[in-house]
Parts: sequence; structure tokens; C-alpha cells
Amino acid sequence: MLHSFFFLVIRVLLTLYALVLAACASPAFVARSGDSFHRELELLVMTGIPSRDVLRIATLNGAIALGMDDELGSIKARKRADLVVLGADPYTDIRNTRAIHFVVRNGSVVAAREKTQ
Repeated sequence: MLHSFFFLVIRVLLTLYALVLAACASPAFVARSGDSFHRELELLVMTGIPSRDVLRIATLNGAIALGMDDELGSIKARKRADLVVLGADPYTDIRNTRAIHFVVRNGSVVAAREKTQ
């Protein structure tokens, strides 16, 4: 029931050309924010939004909403860029956003998934 309502709201917002954002706001005792964010992206795809557009919602749209899209939200020359490098293609399956290989923040690798054999 809740998913149906969510899907309807998202479809209406997109029809109205609203700037849709991805921002999980679940309290910590309900769900971990990282897992909830990935689930939110999956739910957006389930509404019929292509993965490529969902990734834009998760990145550039936030910068646009903050009025900072000239310096954040996409990878371009002279923009600040923190990166999450994935080990699988999220365009083919949005669940691949969970396949985090490493994270770059302020030009340095700050988190890397250890390879297990």
C-alpha cells in the first residue's frame, strides 16, 4: 500500500516537472541511512524511472536544489568531486550502487573495500 502511494506521488511529481531528490530521512533506529538510500534508489527505479535518471536524482538534482550545481553534483573540469567508484554498472541494475569498490573524497581514497579471496 505504501509503495503504491509512493509510486503515485513520484509519477505525479515527474509529470509536473518537479525536481525530485533522493534523501532518505529515516531515523537511525528504523534503518541505517546507507542501506535506506540504496533502497530509495531501487524504489525510484520501480516507479519506472530509468536508472540513469535515478542516478541524476541522487547526485545532480541535490546540487541544483542547493543552487550549487555550478560546483557540485556532476563530474566536470573545475568542479569539486567526491566519487563513489562502483564495481558493477548501476545503469544495468540500480542495485549495483551497493557494489562500492572505493570512495574518493577531496582527492584522496578514504574507503576501499578489501578484496577477499
